[in-house]
Parts: sequence; C-alpha cells; structure tokens
Amino acid sequence: MVRTLPDSQRPVMLASYGRLWCLHQLAPFADKGLQAVGLLGQAGPVDSRPIYALDWVVRLPLVLIALAAPSQRVLLAAHMGNLLLFCIWLPIVWDHMCWAAVIELSFVACALSGDAERTFLLAARTQMECLYFVAAFWKLTTSFLDYRTSCATVLFAELATALLPEALLPVGGAAAAAVFRAAPALTLALEFAMGPLLALAPRIGVCLGLSFHLAVNVMPLNYAGGFSLMCVARYGIFMPAAVSSALAECGTFGVWTGAHTAVASLAAGASMHFRAGIDTHFVGCVCLLSLYMRAITISATAEAGAAGTVPRAAASAGRPGIVCVPAALVALAWGIVPPVLGLQNMSALTMYANLKHWGGSNHLLVPTGVLQDHWAAEADVAGTGSSMGIFSDFTNHQVVRIDAAESIVLTSLSPADSSEMLPPRARALMKGAGASARYFGAYYARIYWGEMRTEWKIGSTIGDNASTPDSVPGSGSSMPYGLTAYELRRLLALAREHGKRFSITYTRLPPAAIHASPATWRDYLGQSVTLVEDPALGTQRCTVAGGAECAASELAFAFAPAPRFWLTRVLMQYPVPLLPESAADPGSEIHCSA
Repeated sequence: MVRTLPDSQRPVMLASYGRLWCLHQLAPFADKGLQAVGLLGQAGPVDSRPIYALDWVVRLPLVLIALAAPSQRVLLAAHMGNLLLFCIWLPIVWDHMCWAAVIELSFVACALSGDAERTFLLAARTQMECLYFVAAFWKLTTSFLDYRTSCATVLFAELATALLPEALLPVGGAAAAAVFRAAPALTLALEFAMGPLLALAPRIGVCLGLSFHLAVNVMPLNYAGGFSLMCVARYGIFMPAAVSSALAECGTFGVWTGAHTAVASLAAGASMHFRAGIDTHFVGCVCLLSLYMRAITISATAEAGAAGTVPRAAASAGRPGIVCVPAALVALAWGIVPPVLGLQNMSALTMYANLKHWGGSNHLLVPTGVLQDHWAAEADVAGTGSSMGIFSDFTNHQVVRIDAAESIVLTSLSPADSSEMLPPRARALMKGAGASARYFGAYYARIYWGEMRTEWKIGSTIGDNASTPDSVPGSGSSMPYGLTAYELRRLLALAREHGKRFSITYTRLPPAAIHASPATWRDYLGQSVTLVEDPALGTQRCTVAGGAECAASELAFAFAPAPRFWLTRVLMQYPVPLLPESAADPGSEIHCSA
C-alpha cells in the first residue's frame, strides 16, 4: 500500500532537492575556476550555462547561501534570482535552461503559495516526465527518422568513436550500417520510455536516464554536459526519501563518504581521458550516479524490510490532480506551443530533432510557424505588412536564399557547417553506412557569438572569413542556405552593429516556394541581389545581377530595420543548408543542426 509521507519528512526532502539544485548551479562557476588554472581541458560542455558579471554578484551568493541553508525561503530567493537572470540573458540561453526554467517557475509558484514542501516535488516530477516526452515528441520528423540526415546517426557515430574499437565496428561493415539505420528508432524508444518509467518504475527510470546522460558525456563533439547535469541533478525528486538518507550519510564522513570520494577520483580520471581535463559537469554526473545507486539500495532495502509499508519512491504518493494536472499542462504548453506558433526555434526543446521550424513542417503530427503563416497570409491579402502592428515582423516570412556572404558575423553564424569538427572515424562510419555525415552548429554559433566566445571554431563554406574576415571578395559559395526574411534582417542588424565592411548576395524566393523543399529553394532560378555595406564609413550599395542599381522596393527590403526588440529576445531561427543532391541527401530533408 502506498501511503503519504509524514509531514516531518517533507522539509528534509525539499532541502535535499535544494542542495542538488545548488550543486548543478555551481558547476559552471567551478568550470570557470578550472579553466583559469588550466585544468578544464576541452573548454567544458558545449552547452554550459553562460556566466556573466551579474551571475557572480547575484546568482553565486544566493546559491551558496541556499547550499548551506536550503530552507524554502532561501531557495525561493535563489530560484527567483536564477529566473531573473535567465530572462535578462535571453535569447543567449540553452534549451536545457528553458527546461529547467519551467521547473523553477513551479518552485516559485509553490513557495509563494506557502506549500512548496507539500506540492513542489509532485509538480516537478510531473514536469520532468512531461519534458522528456516533449523532447521525444519533437523527434517525430521525417528528417530525424531518415538515418541519412538524422541527428541520431551523428550522435551514435560519436558514441561509437568514443567507446567501440574499430575491430568491433569497422567502417563500411554490416554492423555499422545496421546500427545507424536503427539509431533514430532506438533514440525515440529510449526517450519515449523515460517519462513512463520515471512515473511508474522510478528506480528503473533513473538508471536508464543515468545511462543515457553518461553516454552523452563521452561524446567528442556534442558533449551536452549542461543538459545532462541539469537532468541528473533533478532525479532526486523521484526518490526523495532515499536520496535524503544518502545525502545524510555523506555528512557522517563514514564508509559511504569514502566510497563517494573514491568515485569522484575515478570520475576525474575518466574526465581526463574523455575530455582531456577535469570537467565539473562530467564529474558531477558520475558522482550523482554514485549517490543515486546508494539511494536505490536504501530504498530497496527499506521496502523489503518494511514489507511494503514504506512508500515506493516517496514522491509518487498521493499525486493530487490539483498539483499534477496544472504542472503537466504548463510543461507541455512550454515545450510544444512556441515552436508550433513560430515564436521559438533555437532554445526550444527541439534540439537534435531535425525539425523544420519554418517554411512548412516536417513533423508527422503538428505544424510549425503557424503565426508566421497566418500573418504572412494576412499581409498578402492587405498587400502590405505595415498595418499588422506588432505582428508585422511575422509578415517577413518570405524565404531568402543566401548565395554568398563576406562578413565575420554572417559567415560565423550561418550555415555554421561543423562537419569537419566531428571525429574522422565518426564521419567515415556514417559515410560508409550511406549517411550524409553532415552536421551544422548554428545554435552553438549564435550562442557563442552572443557570449563573445571563440572556443567553437565554426567553419563556413561561404567565402573565407578565416583568412580575411572583413574583406569583400566577389565570388560565390559552395553551400547556399535558406533563411526567413525575419532572420536575415536580424543577422544584418548584427553585422551593422559589428561595424565592419560586409557583403551578401541573396535571392528572394516567390511566395509559392515558402513551403517547398530545401531542394526547391536550392534550385530556384531568380534575380540575385548583392548588398555591400561599410557601417564605419556609412556607405551602402545594392545591385541586382548584371550590376544595375536596386529598385525602390528592393532597397526597402535590403535596408529594412531590425525586427522588434521583444521578438528578437525569444526568436532566433535556424538557417537551412542547401546541399547538392546526392544519394545521401535527396534534398527533401533537414540536416542535423544544433
């Protein structure tokens, strides 16, 4: 029989959640310290939470106080500080920060109601289950299911390179081909299983989740340690009583303290092997694995000894609908509605989903960019977007093909071809199995540019920004890419703000091509336009193919102002690389981009 928990246990379990939450928050700060002394290795996770000046003076003190005294009131202040800075740094945030934010919002709501000790763990558990579902749901796209372009193929190839010797998985072998063809289905099965297992069999769900996130942590390129530690640090809500007991043991400096310390030492050694340095996110996940394994043994022993009178995975006790239903609805709306409406691309919970966010949807069940399509249609009827008020930016839904660009800003951010950054063996394995072996880091490039970081050496096949970043040579490109007019305006505003001379050649596609395939965008023959600007000198020139000056309508398009500030705070759109047709790329799918 499952029984509710005594009220006396609830503050202890909330404090346990708070301490694990604090350890997660401290990881990026610790990595900064390791980096300062030269121990971080490969610059840490690719998705580590950005740390700015305000984080040091606002978040860090609150987190340290909450770690020492994790009361409901102190945790409320720390969570509110976290959310405040999350909003300030938008859109330079990672998808896992959006995942965490919805749970932190629930904590704030429960704490402000004065009943976080009774309600929050139920709400958080429900939301974690729903958010795993959302991550799997968005992978129901034709491009993810096609192993030739799927992000699953890229990630499996990285994992194979890290863990399997060539003798076990040779390039061009039948085993590799079978693994990569099965990769999309295996990924979907795992991610769709996470939520139900966490809900119905928490110990099994936690073990599966730990295996998944530890696998992510050994990937050579797509080491999403920020995402992994965010999830793993919240697994304590599924075994709160047992995790509280395991944490209490750590404070006794007994046998289990020594065991966890030994695991931490081994984790540091493993981090040196896989990451070429000591990485707090990597070590943190392994240490939490040790803690949770101990919690699982405590829970199992307690259940066996009490003959079923101790509640299994205490947070499952008495899930009142008044808590769980609103929590689930908020999580599902948070994760699904913005991409459907077209209000969120990057930072949406659609990472590695090969989702076509604009220009029609490749999802099997839902559309994307609905508001953009609607307001673009309204503008077509009206003949202008000027009457659309705050929605006029959605009328800029026209597809634009970028044929050439010369600018450190533009070529760093799009198409962000990062295929050469994958391990050579991973690329060989994919090519040997008939996959495209292409990977684009558009999201990473935009986040890193926003942070003014340089560790992510994004490559571009348009122009040569590595040798002469601010020169303007005049020839074409081996890889065009598609953008919406909205995103082009946003990127041109960044290039102008940068203050260096730049040029861009683009072709505007007709309205009939908005929902066409990438191959149609690639092959469309239309009038190209070249824009050359030098913001420092205040010079601008717009010419069409053949050298004639642009007409007034084209000048209005080329020199349109940046989109509204509020929209740029939430919406950064993915470029769509337009690769030559091949057996591995029929031109109808979206390549892996993250």
